[in-house]
Amino acid sequence: MPLAVGGEPYAGQSVPANEKRYRGGQVKAPLATPEEVAEYLQVKPGTLRVWAHRRKGPPYLVVEGSRRYDWADVHAWLNQRKVVHA
Repeated sequence: MPLAVGGEPYAGQSVPANEKRYRGGQVKAPLATPEEVAEYLQVKPGTLRVWAHRRKGPPYLVVEGSRRYDWADVHAWLNQRKVVHA
């Protein structure tokens, strides 16, 4: 889950029970797996894999040979695709 500046949830967001916290109470958002991002975007994990191969999906990191997604990058990628009607 992406967090507001300072590591706190945005208004109306709850913090999952598995979130870890830094000293001082700030939430440490974990990197997301492809399955978590696919579920969030409501697409199949295979679609996300194809997007990654075609460089069309959200940016990702490779950690120990596995793709991981930063929630801030996922949201930025989504916001770039927002259609606003005037």
